[in-house]
Amino acid sequence: MLDYFIVFILICVCIFFIVMMFYYKALFLREKNIKENLENNIIDMEELIKKLQTHFKSSLENIDLLDSEIIKLKNEIINLRIRNSKYRLENDKLKSKSEEINDIS
Repeated sequence: MLDYFIVFILICVCIFFIVMMFYYKALFLREKNIKENLENNIIDMEELIKKLQTHFKSSLENIDLLDSEIIKLKNEIINLRIRNSKYRLENDKLKSKSEEINDIS
């Protein structure tokens, strides 16, 4: 009877170890899949970051171009205001001369 009991316990221990082996194998495969997915995600994220960096650089270049255009336009506006004020002065002078001529006549 004791022999059967020992054989029974050995069979149970063997079954337990076989079940645990499959369990740990499944855990290992799951962890391996997770690691591969993370590595793939990291590679995808690196590519995305590179693309975004190039877009960012081109955007900065566009901003620099726009900034220079704004500066040019501001200078043009200043020049136009100066010319406008000169034309107003000239117009005022012409008006005053016209009034003088009308007063004399």
